[in-house]
Amino acid sequence: RERERVREFELERERVSEREERERAATQAHRIMASCRKSRRDMVPSSVEAQALWERLDEDQRASLVLQINPWLGRRPLLCASDSAEELARKTEHIAHHYTDDFCWSTSFDPDFVARLLSLGFLTITTRCYDLDGSMSRIILLPKLHQNRCLMQLDDLRISRKTRKRAKHFVFTLDTSLQQVIDKCIKQHGENWLYPPMVEALTALFKRRGAAVRIHSVELWNNDTLVAGEIGYSMGGCYTSMTGFSEMDCSGTVQLCALGVLLRRCGFTLWDLGMAMEYKIVLGAKAVPRLEFLAALDAARGVSCELTLPGKTCASDVLGTAVQHDADGGSPTAQPAATLPDPTSKRQQKRRLKAEAKARAKARAAAAAESGDTQANAAPDTQATAPAEPSAQDVTAHTGTPDQPS
Repeated sequence: RERERVREFELERERVSEREERERAATQAHRIMASCRKSRRDMVPSSVEAQALWERLDEDQRASLVLQINPWLGRRPLLCASDSAEELARKTEHIAHHYTDDFCWSTSFDPDFVARLLSLGFLTITTRCYDLDGSMSRIILLPKLHQNRCLMQLDDLRISRKTRKRAKHFVFTLDTSLQQVIDKCIKQHGENWLYPPMVEALTALFKRRGAAVRIHSVELWNNDTLVAGEIGYSMGGCYTSMTGFSEMDCSGTVQLCALGVLLRRCGFTLWDLGMAMEYKIVLGAKAVPRLEFLAALDAARGVSCELTLPGKTCASDVLGTAVQHDADGGSPTAQPAATLPDPTSKRQQKRRLKAEAKARAKARAAAAAESGDTQANAAPDTQATAPAEPSAQDVTAHTGTPDQPS
């Protein structure tokens, strides 16, 4: 018993010393980070020593340190990477029913944790935290669950004639230039939420091609120049657009329409567009409440499909599959992306367009001829209704005088 008491005493002393060491590390990190005064415009990383101390802290200590500098975060739910899947799902359900704001917060950028948040419907926004006098603190994660989410049922996608006409000037690709799309988004919108920890997490998830949550980059090219694109992720039968850019007139619309058609051909049932905006509504999307969005996400989670597109494809060819889909009655049957035609030269494109025009003209002519035959059959035919002239055999068969034909 004496040895047991001694052992318990030693274990308690080790726990106390470890806790004191962590507290000293947190205090020292706070002092070093507070001493690294940087302007909001000069967003450079903190010192190497502060970064090393920050990495030594566990998740709870990092959260305590962030709350000391930014007490306003205390009014928002804290999501931790150490939470189990059941605990995180329970928190999400509570937030959906009782939380009136959009943002939660976390200090973890672990790729597995980010993937779990994405699968639950959160959009992983990031931000920099500053103390009251404007000095720079750390980058934190702000998972966002919108009170109203912009969704599109893929059968409701509207593609204008102008978009179809402009599409012939662009080439559409998938998952070929993630980093270039990220750089273009940062160039157009600023660093915004695509800070280095978030980019690293997205890049790590992008390399996991067989995972339940798959990161995608969508690209639109004009003469080997990337002119539009977006970053998104797929999970089950739902695809979510996270952010994008466009540099040419109508290129962004062509990219979105081509992506919508490709999603429909691959068997996806739901397109999550995040925050509601006017151009999304014009394309056929609508804003729905948070609970309705989560219900639609749960329904799409069980759909099995994959977003793929081999090689480069002319955007007009991708949009051309939407015409065939409408002609087939609009049933969103999943077809492999390999059925999309390969890119061709401009001369071949013109020949194909002429052939398609001739085929449509023949179809219209056949339909008109069929309708004309129907009307002709409905009109009275005097030759068919006139009685036939009796033959000699018929005349001899009668005992009396035969009636004369009218």
